[in-house]
Amino acid sequence: MKQENVILPRKLVMQLLTHAQFHPETPVGGVIGMQGEDPVRAWAVAGPEESTTRKRFEFDGASLDRALHDMDIAGEKIFAVYFSSPEPNVRPAAADLKRSGFSSTLHLLVSLGTRGVLELAGWVLVDDEVLPVEIGIRESG
Repeated sequence: MKQENVILPRKLVMQLLTHAQFHPETPVGGVIGMQGEDPVRAWAVAGPEESTTRKRFEFDGASLDRALHDMDIAGEKIFAVYFSSPEPNVRPAAADLKRSGFSSTLHLLVSLGTRGVLELAGWVLVDDEVLPVEIGIRESG
């Protein structure tokens, strides 16, 4: 998947930020569903119990299966995966994207390391290289 930019609806961006802000010290994550070509909703996915002390988020398999099942029932397909980090300016390594189980999917990273400012970055893996994706926000949707 080669993407250079993505436009997200403000409502979805706020959903990602809110999920991350409720867990400022612990990384959280989930998947983003799309209908047609439009990203529409974030589905929170739990991490394994031991991940609460880690700096890196990993999906709990059963929670991920439920989210993907619910997404399918809602008529959505996967658009991206998202994770939060308590640190600013986080750049994932290729191994991080591969480990997620969604290496060919857009990865969004919400950083809480900045006060009062949403830091949302996008990344894709192309030929074992992590490339940035510019994120834009649209008001409607």
